[in-house]
Amino acid sequence: MGIYTGIFTPTEAGAVGAFVGFLAALALGKVNISFLRDSLTETIKLTGMVMLIMIGAQIFGRFVSLSMLPRNLISILAPIMDMPALVLIVISVLLFVMFMFIEGAAVILMSIPVLLPIITELQVDLLWFGVFVGVICTIGLITPPVGLSVYAVAGVSKIKSDSIFRVGMVFATAALVIVCGIMILYPDIVTFLPDSMDQ
Repeated sequence: MGIYTGIFTPTEAGAVGAFVGFLAALALGKVNISFLRDSLTETIKLTGMVMLIMIGAQIFGRFVSLSMLPRNLISILAPIMDMPALVLIVISVLLFVMFMFIEGAAVILMSIPVLLPIITELQVDLLWFGVFVGVICTIGLITPPVGLSVYAVAGVSKIKSDSIFRVGMVFATAALVIVCGIMILYPDIVTFLPDSMDQ
């Protein structure tokens, strides 16, 4: 609500969420020296990891630009570039396969420098594309073999991960076809809420 009303930015919203979480832990009596030490340690580890990922992404992005890979891909896709929906279907399938085998953040950092020029050439709304990639990334969390959500559920429920994967793969495929199909056919569904913020 704070982001929608413009009270704070998404980054500030994360800080507000963390502060509210701290207050909740304080109210529940969970805050002690061990809690603070572990929280600080995990924060430093996570921040360092993110910074290294961002540095790697910057280097990779520069490499992609110098390699002319996006321009070559646009040339390869030239026969279907006048059919944006078909290009987006190809991209969604490609991303879906990548998210199956590689962790989400890594896929995004590797693929966006390559795909962004294609999306720009298609004149696709970048906000819409960001949500589109996020949806496919979320679907990838329930697909084998790197379905982090499945392993989390298996750990809590004590159900074998292969059983959950079999069912999850069906739901993931259906979600890819139905949800992404609707997003491609009716893009206003995605941009309706952000567009209303400008009014």
